[in-house]
Amino acid sequence: MADWRAIARGGFAIVWEARQESLNRLVAVKVDERKLDSEAEQRRFLREAGAAGQDVGPPGHRHCARRRSAW
Repeated sequence: MADWRAIARGGFAIVWEARQESLNRLVAVKVDERKLDSEAEQRRFLREAGAAGQDVGPPGHRHCARRRSAW
């Protein structure tokens, strides 16, 4: 990943745009900055991660973002 730039900031995360060099394409990466100090925060994080891990539409659908590992 190269050419990182912040494109959005929220209450607990920053969304970055970067270039995935292996495929020469722009990608968005959301970085969660919460501390997760309490059980309630940990549960919320796991619930949100589970929801984000679900595919919402068919492959190639214009409103369905595909998630890929950067590693």
